[in-house]
Amino acid sequence: LGPDSLPRGTQQSAVSNLYHRIRFRSGHSTPKNQRTENVPTTNPLGKLKRQALTLFLSSWLFFTLFHPGHPMTVDSATTLQTVRALAQGRLDIPETMVTRVGREGLHHSYYGPLLPILSLPAYWLGSMFDDPPPLPGSPDVGWGDWAALNTNQWISAATLVILFLIGVRSGLSSYASLVLSLMCGVSTMILPYA
Repeated sequence: LGPDSLPRGTQQSAVSNLYHRIRFRSGHSTPKNQRTENVPTTNPLGKLKRQALTLFLSSWLFFTLFHPGHPMTVDSATTLQTVRALAQGRLDIPETMVTRVGREGLHHSYYGPLLPILSLPAYWLGSMFDDPPPLPGSPDVGWGDWAALNTNQWISAATLVILFLIGVRSGLSSYASLVLSLMCGVSTMILPYA
């Protein structure tokens, strides 16, 4: 049995169907006899974006819920003093346990500048509601200080989203990736640093 044994109309139909299947699989176009207007489509990328955004917002709110709004440790106080100094165009801060003496007897933080630099935009936005914002060394906490101290919350939330996306990319289901990232958020050092 070959193509010659089929009636002429059937032969042409079989060749036409084969042509359309090959063309459709290679991504050139949709066959004319297949209507795709009423076929429901799912957008897995859109669903993934919604899940990632929901994870970011909910974990950011969760971490913010546990933040007291003022420096709790000498580390966070030093970081806040560095943010205040950077906002004024300086690098020197008041002396604490975690500063070292630099040029001209000025004190500088032992910690790197990345977190204070990332905190600057939030500090500037929050400082618009302060009149005037507290100076470096002041024990007062203004809106700019509160916003700068909350930088760790959104960084931690973004870390959970990255873990979620790595899990999905590695082949885990969305649910398993979500559980993995939430467990990392509450059982690792992400929570105390948030």
